[in-house]
Amino acid sequence: MIHDALDHIARERIAERRRAADRHWLVATARRTRRSGTPTTPTVTASTGDLAVDLAALGFGAVEHEIARFVRQARTDGAAPELVAVLEDRHAPAVVRERAFARIAASLNHEAPAVRVAA
Repeated sequence: MIHDALDHIARERIAERRRAADRHWLVATARRTRRSGTPTTPTVTASTGDLAVDLAALGFGAVEHEIARFVRQARTDGAAPELVAVLEDRHAPAVVRERAFARIAASLNHEAPAVRVAA
């Protein structure tokens, strides 16, 4: 019983660290996008960077309208339909939606570094 509780706590801490790392990556990507001045594609603009910062700071509840706009634009620009569907799904866990957002933004911005996230 105690072992199960400690195991659960350890898994929760690992999950929180992963979420924090994902948020950090989103903010860093947004800052790089802002500093670069000119995005490589029409979709990845300062507003995408602003959305990444707002998403990391405020969560999906506060930026759902902007996410819907981003989803529409991502579909138009040919982003992976699976990732767009995950980002659009309001019932998906926040960390999964954050990763989908980051991957879509990175796929539309060829300057973004490839990031490997351990599962």
